[in-house]
Amino acid sequence: MTENVKLSIAMRMARAALNWTQHDVACETGIAKTVIARAELIDGNLNLNQVARLLNMFKENGVELSFLFGQVVTVTVNEEAIAVVQEDLMDIDGRRSDRRAPITGGKQ
Repeated sequence: MTENVKLSIAMRMARAALNWTQHDVACETGIAKTVIARAELIDGNLNLNQVARLLNMFKENGVELSFLFGQVVTVTVNEEAIAVVQEDLMDIDGRRSDRRAPITGGKQ
């Protein structure tokens, strides 16, 4: 598995953990959305500065990525980030109008 593939997997997993879009990542890092999208599709490369900005931004938001050693991608989400995402997911007003029913089941 190449470093680009591992980076792509790590980026997608980190975005999912934060419930963010590529646009959200672009706004937080100052990296163009098209560059983010191409990196996730392994259709383009990020430079070292961009990778560092991504890793730092994710870490500042509670998600640490490890993918440089071996054939493993690890994403660690801290408790604070989980709480923020849980609150976001539970916000009925943030959903499409046809999906505004309260979430039932599961632990809160």
